[in-house]
Amino acid sequence: MRRDLAARIGVWSTHHRRTAVLGWLLFVVLATGIGGATGMVEMTDAENGAGESARAEQILLDAGLDKPAGELVMVSAPAAGDWKPAADALADALRETGEAQNIAPPVASEDGKDALIAFEMKGEAATSSDRVQPVLDAVAAVGEDHPGAEIHQFGEASAGKWLGDLLAEDFRKAEFTAVPLALGILLVAFITAVTFLLMLFCFRSYVIAVTSIVLNLLSVAASYGVMTAVFQHGWGASLIGSEGVGAIEAWMPLFVLVVLFGLSMDYHVFVVSRIREARGDGLDNRAAIETGIRRTAGAVTGAAAIMVAVFAVFGTLSMQDMQQMGVGLAVAVLLDATVVRMVLLPSVMLLLGERNWRTPRGLSRLPGLEEENHGGYDEPAAPVSTSAPVSPPAPAGRRL
Repeated sequence: MRRDLAARIGVWSTHHRRTAVLGWLLFVVLATGIGGATGMVEMTDAENGAGESARAEQILLDAGLDKPAGELVMVSAPAAGDWKPAADALADALRETGEAQNIAPPVASEDGKDALIAFEMKGEAATSSDRVQPVLDAVAAVGEDHPGAEIHQFGEASAGKWLGDLLAEDFRKAEFTAVPLALGILLVAFITAVTFLLMLFCFRSYVIAVTSIVLNLLSVAASYGVMTAVFQHGWGASLIGSEGVGAIEAWMPLFVLVVLFGLSMDYHVFVVSRIREARGDGLDNRAAIETGIRRTAGAVTGAAAIMVAVFAVFGTLSMQDMQQMGVGLAVAVLLDATVVRMVLLPSVMLLLGERNWRTPRGLSRLPGLEEENHGGYDEPAAPVSTSAPVSPPAPAGRRL
């Protein structure tokens, strides 16, 4: 049989274990170092633009000219000329910030009730929004010291900061609401569909496929409840040296869902497989469930104890997200291996009875993921006939 590329690589790796491991580590180190040394290249404004404006930006860039970010401050007063004290104080405050330059004299309106002060931000215009906060604070302080005047500021730097703060707030709200909700729905739907199909192929029973999904979701819901109670409401948080922070980390629900669903399916398939083997040996539904639980209780409990101990270590760390992950997964695995697998699973299968093993007629030709050793649970294998003795084979070289 001709091996494909993956098989040949696997065989080579088994015969050259040290070379394969060291080669992979060297590749990771080199890839990380080269990637970090390469850095990141961003497009300039001229490259992002188009037409004559892009050409103008490129000419200024080639000449080393960078137009500063301009800012405008309008000072208004109820009577003509009443804005002058505020304008003088504003000019002094802008100079003290060290971020403003070329502060122009106030330009009064026709009625004399308003004045416009223009100035420029020091440094590059592209980063001016990151340095405009002291200027905004100075303008706000002058407004508080002169309640009789109204002061409004607008410009490239202040508008960029306002827009950046607005987008950051929107992204922050979306991070805690829309994005996790949408990703959670898609992920749950995908995992549920894949789990249903795999269980259907393995056990040829839609009842077992549906019950496995429901029981796994119960474990996930229990984990979410514990994390909410401890870290959102603060119930018992002091026992692990933590406190209620009023929220759960945004990435935590999806992470716990994926990890816990995988562990739960591992336990579930292990237990149900032993129950099905006992059922295939001719036992009735109740006896098969009891036999399967007895065969798997020790292994499931031992594996769960190890996982609970590992996850509990994360619950003792000082970082809030690590504590949430450790407590949520430890409690969830403990409940899943005891209450769900050893109590709810046998109870549900006992209540469903023979429906656990019933395959609908439309699914009788469904492909399976493993070969059966017998023709079905209703057709036990025929006993071996012992009516005629079997002659032992003759030794080599001797005639009978």
